[in-house]
Amino acid sequence: MNKEFVYTNKELTLLPTPYISEVVAPNVLNQNATSEKLVVQKDDIITLKGGNFGVTSDGVEVYVDGVTSDDLTIQSFGNKAITLTIGEHFTGGELQLYYEGIPLVESGRMLTMVKTGDDITEFVLRNYKRVFETRTEEGITDLPAYWDMNSNAKSFTRIKESNGNTNLVLADWGNNCDNGKVWQTAILPSGSYTITVNMAECGTGGGRFNSYFMVAEGKGGDQSLPDVDANGNLFNGTIILDKTKLTDNRGNDVMSTITLNLSEDKPVTIGFVSMLFNKSYIKISSISIVKN
Repeated sequence: MNKEFVYTNKELTLLPTPYISEVVAPNVLNQNATSEKLVVQKDDIITLKGGNFGVTSDGVEVYVDGVTSDDLTIQSFGNKAITLTIGEHFTGGELQLYYEGIPLVESGRMLTMVKTGDDITEFVLRNYKRVFETRTEEGITDLPAYWDMNSNAKSFTRIKESNGNTNLVLADWGNNCDNGKVWQTAILPSGSYTITVNMAECGTGGGRFNSYFMVAEGKGGDQSLPDVDANGNLFNGTIILDKTKLTDNRGNDVMSTITLNLSEDKPVTIGFVSMLFNKSYIKISSISIVKN
């Protein structure tokens, strides 16, 4: 039997592969760049930047951690940028784009939904809890990484181990701290926050014993924090948003707490001002910032 074969010529169009190069989330906390995660909240509009997305969103779906999500709404769609709105029930995860016939397009960035009661410390501070990281400067090998300090503080501020745990030590037995300042700077969104300093040990065997934890307005570091005199009085006219005197809470496993109520986004300096002499010591195990 004879068979007839018919051949036809057809053009095959190869489309370039979509890719995501950047995820932009507008939340103020992301300006601190202290975490690999990006903070989002309800109604935030985030942008996926990249290329080869196409000219229409038809057939394109937004996935989170490999599954489709109803809590992300496409607001605009272009070949190089896509904007999405965060829904109320979004729980976070890595954003991806689904196109039929190709692997999921990964963003490589994790989104974290922040709501009332959440601990947001990792989005404000670095090196704020055990296990503390160290840095070396001027031959000193156990200075706290990411914390700035004035020259008075360098002689006494250390990361030290005690009972198998590391602590941020503001002073130790036999070291004098005369108006020492230790700080980090950040920006905080408007809202209410509870900040707690947990101390493994706080006490004195004699000598000056005055140490404050505070949040001051501005990102001037040393210049944003006040000075402290021998009697524990603060002076020099800086704007203190709230403070607590750590040395009023002596003992083991004690804490001090402050509350911030900000009516607008504010750049801040978060840190310690201390006058600790001779036989005084404060050993901090962690700091936490909770959104109220």
